[in-house]
Formats: sequence, structure tokens, C-alpha cells
Amino acid sequence: EKPRAVHGQPRKKTSNTRAPESPPSTMTEADKSFDKLQFALPVDENNKATEVRILNFSRPHMRAFHFNWVAFFFSFFAWFAIAPLVPYLRVSLDLCDNGNWDVLTDPRQCICAAACKSTLQNGNILNVIGAVVMRLFMGTWVENSGPRFSMAFIVIAFALPVAGIGLVTNAAGYIAARFFIGGIGSSFVVCQFWSSVMFSKNVVGSANATVGGWGNLGGGVTQIVMSQVGAGLAASVGYNNGWRYANLVPACFLVLIGVGLMLFSDDVPEGKFKELYASGQRKKQSYSALIMASGKDPRVWALCFIYGGCFGTEV
Repeated sequence: EKPRAVHGQPRKKTSNTRAPESPPSTMTEADKSFDKLQFALPVDENNKATEVRILNFSRPHMRAFHFNWVAFFFSFFAWFAIAPLVPYLRVSLDLCDNGNWDVLTDPRQCICAAACKSTLQNGNILNVIGAVVMRLFMGTWVENSGPRFSMAFIVIAFALPVAGIGLVTNAAGYIAARFFIGGIGSSFVVCQFWSSVMFSKNVVGSANATVGGWGNLGGGVTQIVMSQVGAGLAASVGYNNGWRYANLVPACFLVLIGVGLMLFSDDVPEGKFKELYASGQRKKQSYSALIMASGKDPRVWALCFIYGGCFGTEV
């Protein structure tokens, strides 16, 4: 066999042979560290946990699981915390048609006629609208900012109107505060997203149901707890101030949880979004592209109507 020419010159035959060189590795240092990740739970090819171990608190999967449902729980706790305090605030804000009186010493009942009912109903309506608007925004926000930061942002930012409702002095202020408090309902979006990126398809349904179910309990527990907190504070500082100070309780819990999950949890099994962006393992997506992609998917609209019916019935 004749030697092949290279750039017009014949290649010289040599008696020594060597194995062909392997192509240079294209793996970055970040990719190599990615392959060396170790987890406390068994995972699939995407590093999502294939088991849910309730009594396990290890990072990243179960730590995120527990921070997720606890943050969601207190979000709903704070969202509905004002309801048990209505008997105090409607008198305090002069919403009752039969005036303002000390509800602790006077047994009379509030006569809540048209104007009073309208204020409370409008507050409820604006509260739900605030949740819907924020959920639409949060759907694309969480894709780029990550569930850890998104959940922390929700619970810390909306702790302000939760505490701030105690500063209102009239019906308009009450309705406005209820609107802003409604935004905390968007924690549901983050809750389900966070669980979905941490757990594999064989257990993600159970994981989503558990964090969602335990979180929803907050809306019921607050009816029991806040009624007692409101009554206790009303007895000590007066009915006009008791309900105002009571709202500081859920607000403080929200801030503590937000700081905790920011410091001690992860966005995805591989770590925090900020670090993954810096290492090149993850790239930010266009918000408009995310919205267009979801808008073109008929499954999104089907689920939209189904959940709309369910949530509408619930509320």
C-alpha cells in the first residue's frame, strides 16, 4: 500500500506505531463536579430523588421538601389570618351600622348591612385577584430565579402587607391591604414547581400532594390559632389594638422561614440557580419565550379551566 500524501508530500513509514489519540475532553470543571454529586436519597438520571423519606432532612431533596411545605403552610396561614379577626376589625374600623363599641364588654352584635358587607366582600374579591395576578407573574419568574429565591421573596415581601393591615383605619385601606396580601397565594405555584424539580416521576405525584396538602392546612389552622391570638391580645391591649398586633405573628414567621430557606436549602438537586448560572450549567430563558411556549400548549389551557373550577369552588 502506498503511503498517503499530506499537503503534497509522501508520509514516511515508521516501524513504531502508537494508538490513535483520543479526542480532547469537552467536559468543563463544572461538568466534572456535576458528575461527582452524591446524594442521601437514590436518584434518577436527572438527579431527581426516586423516594420520599418524610423523616429525612438531608440536602438537597428532603431539605427542600420540608422547607417547601412549611413555607407554603405559613403562606396560607398568613393569607387567611385576617378572617378570624373580622369580629374585632369591623367594629374597630366603624364598618358596623350600629356604631363602634368595646366588643369585650358589650355583648351586642354587629349589624353588618349593605355597606359593611360590601367592604368585606370587596376585600375578599380583591384578595383573590391579587393571588391570581401574582400567580401569573410567578409562573415565569420561578423558571429563571429558582424556587428557593422565589419562595423566600414571596414570604418575606408579603410579610409586609400581612403586618401592615394592622395600620389601616378605614374601609378603603382594608380593601387595599387585602389585595396585596392576596399575592402570597402565589406560593402555591412555587411549591409545586420546587417539588417537581426535586423528585422523579415515580414519586413526584406523592411529593406534590404531600407538600400541597400539608401547606393547605395552614388555611385551616389559622382559623383556630388566630382566633385565640386575637382574643388574647384583645383582652390585654384592647379590642381596637388586639387584632392589629395579632397580624405580626404570621408576619414574623414568614420572615424567619424566608431567611432560613435562603440560607439552608437549594433550588435544584445540583445546587442554587445563581451558582449554576455562573458555572454555565444552566442558562436563563426569555420570559416572552416561556409565556409563548406555555400559551401554545393545549394541556396548559385544559388544566387552567380544571383548576379554575376547583379553586373557584374552594374559595
